[in-house]
Amino acid sequence: MKLVCGLDEAGRGSLFGPVVVAGCVLPLNLRLPGLNDSKKLNSNSRVNIFFKVINLAVDYYVVAIGPRRIDKFNILQATMYGFKKCIQKLKADYYFVDGPYKPSFDFNIVAEPKADCKYHAVMAASVIAKVLRDSLVSSMMEKFPEFRLDIHKGYPTKLHQQELSKSGATIFHRKTFRLVYPVLTQTIKQGWEKSHINPPLA
Repeated sequence: MKLVCGLDEAGRGSLFGPVVVAGCVLPLNLRLPGLNDSKKLNSNSRVNIFFKVINLAVDYYVVAIGPRRIDKFNILQATMYGFKKCIQKLKADYYFVDGPYKPSFDFNIVAEPKADCKYHAVMAASVIAKVLRDSLVSSMMEKFPEFRLDIHKGYPTKLHQQELSKSGATIFHRKTFRLVYPVLTQTIKQGWEKSHINPPLA
């Protein structure tokens, strides 16, 4: 039986929290009714199909890469790191990555844009990554109640940008991202002004 491993991520465009990478191994010819790219499913459908996927999968693996690593290496390299970790853990005959980039690795890996609309294993990986990341980020609203993480999941919606302007960035915001960096700079500047201490020279 030939096995195919699909790999996808969730949270790459978010301003807050981790990017979550998932790998899912399925039999090559398996077709699961209702399975689709996670972005094309509503939240209830995603959760329902998530449990079907993890029950039918030969194997799966999930990696969460936090904002500190994202800021240090950039979001692309952080995502490639997650793909590499999944590939190291999962045995398959073929590996399909959603998107134009793939990690440098001695495996039979194909990187293909829109793979999450074509290959069931990639669709499955996208659902796993999305459901687990949404759950994780939503649970963090208890720590940061000023941010409606249960609604926007850290993505740059109008609501989230308003929250950032009002409350400033948290330790889980991605400091190098374009919409976060100005808020962070302003927050630091206000802190220096309130302390009545001259900021250090650049």
